[in-house]
Amino acid sequence: MNEFKVYSVEDVALAVMNTTPKSVYIRASGFVPTSGWSDQKLSEYIYIQPPPDGIWDFDFTARPPEGLVLQVFIRIYVEHTWHGDIEAIKGVRIHSSTNQKVALLAGAPTLQFFRGGGDALPWKRKPTVSTAAEAVGGDHPFPF
Repeated sequence: MNEFKVYSVEDVALAVMNTTPKSVYIRASGFVPTSGWSDQKLSEYIYIQPPPDGIWDFDFTARPPEGLVLQVFIRIYVEHTWHGDIEAIKGVRIHSSTNQKVALLAGAPTLQFFRGGGDALPWKRKPTVSTAAEAVGGDHPFPF
């Protein structure tokens, strides 16, 4: 079965992952018009050369349901790690069926990736990130 763009994209958040090489963590949420949608993903546009404005485009897609469904708007989420030239990206533009949202990398938090140490998560917010993270829930690794 084919995948289709979701109905709308509502929120997009970015973070730089301090891995080798550095990568960009993308998290988006949106709505689908019925229950039962699955396999949501971000499909990156194919570029021959990097976009001149530095904004990389993605389609927010999912697999529609088969059979009986509830006719209700349901929020879905997607996460994606972009492994490209970190110097070439200024932000991302996420496309849906009805709208698009842009998120800029400037001011995005940096996630520290480390091995071991006993933490439940393999990355941790760097202490140099703005204290806005504390305002939304303490030392949470995803302050957005």
